[in-house]
Amino acid sequence: MRKSEFGSKFEWKSLALLLALGLSVCMNVWSSLQPTSRLTLLKQVLLEKDESRVFLGIGLDRFLDEAAPEGNIILKFNGFPKPKKEHDRATPLLTYFRAVYHLYPRRVFVVPPGVIVNTGVYMADNPFHPSVEWMRKNNVLRIITLTRDPNGGIHTMVEKLPPLPALDREKERKRR
Repeated sequence: MRKSEFGSKFEWKSLALLLALGLSVCMNVWSSLQPTSRLTLLKQVLLEKDESRVFLGIGLDRFLDEAAPEGNIILKFNGFPKPKKEHDRATPLLTYFRAVYHLYPRRVFVVPPGVIVNTGVYMADNPFHPSVEWMRKNNVLRIITLTRDPNGGIHTMVEKLPPLPALDREKERKRR
């Protein structure tokens, strides 16, 4: 009698283990087919040649090299909602941190000097619109604006500061 009891308990344990394993496999397959999965990401980048989802990791450095080959920059963010949750502040904050790292020793301004940037809230609450004189004094040569459309896509615009007139360039050289 004991042998049959042990056998039935063993069968239930095996069945429970098989069910748990089957559920785990189903969950892995389901998560792999989601738009945010790594498999979908690899397909998008490698097969479709679309780097938009990995812009912060792949394309931002290349974009910064082309958009701002010299001088300091002002980085602006339009259309990004005021952060309510941690993931809402990720794009502006990671873009800013990556730009600062990549362009060092050049400077990246997103808020007025003296404001410490720890979260994306600081960039949303402190729109920065300096004068042309301030930008020239601080060697800002480009204004890069990232705009988020209603569908979540991000578009970039690069504005070059107008070149200094010849007399102003001479004064700048003497001042240095």
